[in-house]
Amino acid sequence: MTPERWNRIQSLFTALADMPPADRPTHLREACNGDRQLCHDVEMLLEADRVARDGRFIRRLIDDALADGA
Repeated sequence: MTPERWNRIQSLFTALADMPPADRPTHLREACNGDRQLCHDVEMLLEADRVARDGRFIRRLIDDALADGA
């Protein structure tokens, strides 16, 4: 995975995680513009975030990685 691809996944995840779950699918499909793998990758992060202990585990990991310059 390229750094650009990972940045795109992170950006979509962050934007969608702040939306009500019912609104996410439409926005994700539009943002991915037919890229099914991108859609899948973001959906997997959203699902992992949902089942995490406090619902924000993945977001904290991404925020920490960004703060460290990853």
